[in-house]
Amino acid sequence: MQRNNDEFKKKLEEELSSHMRMKDQLKSRIRALQSIYDDANDKLELSQSLSQQSQDSCHELQEEVNSLERNLREVEKKNAAKISQLEGEAKEKEVSPSPMHVDMTVLTGTSCNVKSLAAAVLLCALKQL
Repeated sequence: MQRNNDEFKKKLEEELSSHMRMKDQLKSRIRALQSIYDDANDKLELSQSLSQQSQDSCHELQEEVNSLERNLREVEKKNAAKISQLEGEAKEKEVSPSPMHVDMTVLTGTSCNVKSLAAAVLLCALKQL
C-alpha cells in the first residue's frame, strides 16, 4: 500500500511538474503575444498620427493652392486691364486708323508700319510687368 501511495504521489508530482511547465510555457507565450500586441498597437497609433499629419498637410496645401489660384486670377485681371490700357494708349498714339508706313531704316535698318511698332512697344511693356 505504501508503494502504491508512493507511486501515486510520484505520478501526481510528475503531473504537477508537467502542469507547471505548461503554465510557464503559457506565461511565456502570453508575454510574447502581449509584446507583439503592444508593438502592433504602437505602430497603429503611429500610423494614425502620421495619417492625421498627412491630412493636415494636405488641407494646408489645398488652402495654399486655392490662395495661389485666387492671386493668379487677380494678376490675370490686372494684366488684362493693363493690356487694355496699353492697347488704348497705343491706339491714341497712332496717327490714323489705317496702318501708316514709317521709314525706320535710319534708326533700325528696317522699315515697319505703326501697328507693328505699337505691338512691339506693347510687348516690351508687358515683359516689364
